[in-house]
Amino acid sequence: MVFMARGLKQKWKQPIAYFFTSAGMSAADIARNVKNIIGELQRVGLNVIATVCDQSTSNCSAVNMLLQETKRKHLIKGKENRMLGFSVDGEEVIPLFDVPHMLKGIRNNLLERDAKFNWKEPVEQIASWRDIITAYELDTGDFDTRMMCKLTDQHVYPEKMKKMKVKLAAQVFSQRVSSTMRGLIKFEKRNRKAKTTQQQFQLFLNELRENPHFRENKFNAGEPTASKTAWCNLTSKLNASGGPVKDVTAWKKTFSDWKSAVRKRARILQNSMKETGNVGAPEKPLTDLEEMLLDLTGKVVVYGLNNVPDIGWENKENEKTKPAVLVVTSAEPIPGTTGKGKSCLYHIPSSTLTS
Repeated sequence: MVFMARGLKQKWKQPIAYFFTSAGMSAADIARNVKNIIGELQRVGLNVIATVCDQSTSNCSAVNMLLQETKRKHLIKGKENRMLGFSVDGEEVIPLFDVPHMLKGIRNNLLERDAKFNWKEPVEQIASWRDIITAYELDTGDFDTRMMCKLTDQHVYPEKMKKMKVKLAAQVFSQRVSSTMRGLIKFEKRNRKAKTTQQQFQLFLNELRENPHFRENKFNAGEPTASKTAWCNLTSKLNASGGPVKDVTAWKKTFSDWKSAVRKRARILQNSMKETGNVGAPEKPLTDLEEMLLDLTGKVVVYGLNNVPDIGWENKENEKTKPAVLVVTSAEPIPGTTGKGKSCLYHIPSSTLTS
């Protein structure tokens, strides 16, 4: 254990006491030594303003002991304690924690729990480490366009983080990261009203078509980061396409919700046709992109065939009495059926077909 004095206005420092210990110094011993050393420094003419230490358990306990002792002295004298720190020979000394270690402490706490605060707004606000991860993922991609170019996976992802390196925590809490996140918040408020564009849906479908592992969500087991890498690459393409900008999690939810909505509408269509006795075709409710999504995810829906003759009927009169019938078989369950390899009849009047 070493005690050192250093100047505030002039650059000098001097070790003034050291102790050899077998298992660390107790909080009571630290508090006693702090008082004795500060007293000696005051007697030689130095004005001790503050103490600085890290946030170890024994140091925190020693500081609390000194603060409580000062509080008791004021209570005994019947005086109000207006000191922010502790008293040594009648002089106030402010206890401070080492700022780099405080940055690490704040970072480590944010990894496990959110921080609630009020700042410039009457409502309670929440700071979460997830916000930093989101900002980092939005910023990754082309190095030439990155704002937070010093941040790496070791700064952001807990499983890759070197928690003892102060530099990593300091760079995360830098002014550059702060200003970038504030800018993203302002952009996100405008971005909320923006809807996913047709081009972004098309990019997603292209990825499903070209990458079977992506479609089945079965990436190489030997590469646990393959799925994450694929989504990060797709997110970069989507965000660069001119529509709304989102992180990986938000895009996953967008496409999951889209797929669920399209499948639901396909089931409603099939049920509607059953209720009408399979006579007549309702207005086509699905777009080409939605049909493509169903096709790529193993679902088949048929509404009619373009540029095909009237399937064997020669005149309009027969069209009124004999509806066209298409039989569709899918290896995957068809909406509204159970099991695989089901056949589903779709009745379509030939008047809906073009020659």
